[in-house]
Amino acid sequence: MLLTGAALAFTLLAVPVLGGPATLSPRAQIACSLKVTGVLQLRMPDNPNISATGASFVGPQYTVNGVESQLLKIFAPNNADFEFHMCNSTFMGYTQRPSEFGTTFLYGQLKDKVSGLCVTGTHLGDFVTTSFSAQPCSVRDNTSQLRQFFRFLAAPPQGGSTTPDQNPQLMFLGVPQSDNESGADRYSFSFSSNNNAPGDSFPKVVAKNPRKENSFLGFFAPQYL
Repeated sequence: MLLTGAALAFTLLAVPVLGGPATLSPRAQIACSLKVTGVLQLRMPDNPNISATGASFVGPQYTVNGVESQLLKIFAPNNADFEFHMCNSTFMGYTQRPSEFGTTFLYGQLKDKVSGLCVTGTHLGDFVTTSFSAQPCSVRDNTSQLRQFFRFLAAPPQGGSTTPDQNPQLMFLGVPQSDNESGADRYSFSFSSNNNAPGDSFPKVVAKNPRKENSFLGFFAPQYL
């Protein structure tokens, strides 16, 4: 279905970065490797109306930072495949913790498989609500990673099974490790139709800070690489 409507401009908030290394080469780049692929879901176990639904980029009919962009939406007509790339970033400072028998914690970028664009937060800071747009993935090891870094959490196999977690969690970070006093659980995920462009009936995926609900993005029956 082709959607039309007036553009909605998002004003990105300038947020000072208090943590992270003080000395990084301006040419420093992150190193990433593909770890997981699959359908992305918004999961809200405590919501009486919706517990899980597919999430996909829809648009473009919005502008983000002056560029026409797609936004991450639910109830879209097609469930797109996404990829999680584990990325080592000195600026972000998170330590990768893969585990064969325990909980796995990985950190990196979330990409649309077809376009290669990254899921990118539109706003940063405390007491904010951010939506997520499709933007080119940054390879710079600097503040650009604040909008594109996620934590991937996979629970250990249960009851002697060797099957990896089929519903792993994704949490938006928004700060480097040195500023993250609450681990990675800073945002609650939900959805909203506020400020939708005319004719756009798909709710946006949003994340609210501080975290108050049991909700997250996640993969459904993903493929581990």
